[in-house]
Amino acid sequence: MVLFPFFEDIEGKRIAIIGGGYAAKEKFFKLYRFTHNLTIVAPEMVFAVPQDVEVKKKIFAAPDAEGIDIAIIATDNDTSDRFACQLCKNKGIRVHVVGHLEMSDFDFPELSKKGDLVVGVTTGDKSPAASAYVRGEVDKMIPDCMEAVIKRLSEASSLLDGVVEDEKQRSNVLGMMFDYLIEKNNEVADEEFWAEAERRAAGMKINSIWDK
Repeated sequence: MVLFPFFEDIEGKRIAIIGGGYAAKEKFFKLYRFTHNLTIVAPEMVFAVPQDVEVKKKIFAAPDAEGIDIAIIATDNDTSDRFACQLCKNKGIRVHVVGHLEMSDFDFPELSKKGDLVVGVTTGDKSPAASAYVRGEVDKMIPDCMEAVIKRLSEASSLLDGVVEDEKQRSNVLGMMFDYLIEKNNEVADEEFWAEAERRAAGMKINSIWDK
């Protein structure tokens, strides 16, 4: 497979996790950080799930595929994995089969998430240990203030739209503001934040944009 890291909107999509072992547990708790629109199909489970998640304690069969958009297959049994994979593909359901990337339609990466910042890491199933290591290093690199900084810059970006027409200038101002917030761990009052932003923007001949 040639893997390119597209990021997909899964809002409104129904995702099934087929299996109830430790591999299914790992995938479930990663997905649960993004969506609660999940169904687990397994005769037995080694983990408990929140009440807002549908659980079918049974062997996966054709009726369980109805209404499913994406399936994560992790039964810990090669024959059961292949059966579920083929059943899903026959119904046009995209699948990821844990441990069998060659059977899958997409990879399920290691994930680092801090608010709206999401980083995916994969080695194409060649070394899950390497992916997990890099994801751990990324987790340590991301400051705790990142979620708040992203929200603040999103608001600033909305203010800049239509005020600074040059896209490159607008991007440069936002980049400087990002550096400033990270340097200060986002511990900056709004008045100080905008004053510093205008001071830096002034060097680019953008004057008094915050009052417009």
